[in-house]
Amino acid sequence: MAEKRIYYRGQGKVFAYTRKLDNGVYRPDAGIWLGNAPDFSLTLNVTKVEHRESYSGQNLVDMSYITEKTASLSATLEEFSPFNLQLCLNGTTKAVASATGKSVIYTDLKAGTTYLLGGDINVKTVVLTDSASTPLVLDTDYTLDEARGSFTMLVGQTGGGSASYDTDGYELTSMFTKEDEEWWVRFEGKNMLDNAAPTVLDFYRVKFDPAQNLGLISAEIAQFQLAASPLADDTQPANGDLGQFGSIKIVRNS
Repeated sequence: MAEKRIYYRGQGKVFAYTRKLDNGVYRPDAGIWLGNAPDFSLTLNVTKVEHRESYSGQNLVDMSYITEKTASLSATLEEFSPFNLQLCLNGTTKAVASATGKSVIYTDLKAGTTYLLGGDINVKTVVLTDSASTPLVLDTDYTLDEARGSFTMLVGQTGGGSASYDTDGYELTSMFTKEDEEWWVRFEGKNMLDNAAPTVLDFYRVKFDPAQNLGLISAEIAQFQLAASPLADDTQPANGDLGQFGSIKIVRNS
């Protein structure tokens, strides 16, 4: 009988779980699926020192030993979710509530120039006035982009003017405001060359780096390029079945 070949072509889901200390050992708690990920990969590296003998005239390597072990994860994400944005931007997300009676004063309003309404978006009931508090006329004196909170002057107002407006709610994610967080990362995969046999990888202690790339203008669906570093979890026994970095569990269907 011919020996069976074992190949792998994977699909699956990537989850980030919060970590919870349970009897002195960290376990996964609540998990969030990161959405469609067309790419997810693990890289393992070691740093080795090599010793060369000095008696044969050939400088042969007669000993080597490992001084460092590292692992890295890379993922391509497509879900434009609040959680993924927080991971990508190393930030926090909050809901900005609707508001009424907001105002901005402008010292000069030049024709052909675009101005912001206080940095808000999703604005409404916008009223622009000149320096004498006379209302300006929409599409005659200025054009308005309510969704993005900006207006462009068609007729300049050398004395400046002011704007009053209301806002509906929107979502805001900051950049580089999040403290370092550690996650339990799980890949729940299936081997499509073995009748969708389950393949599960767990990484017990992972830190995400900010996005290497976030494509904001593209003819295709935008993708986030994320990297992460699995770290040693010293609450896991070093000589246990699971090790201290991670493990892979496989079911063979054939």
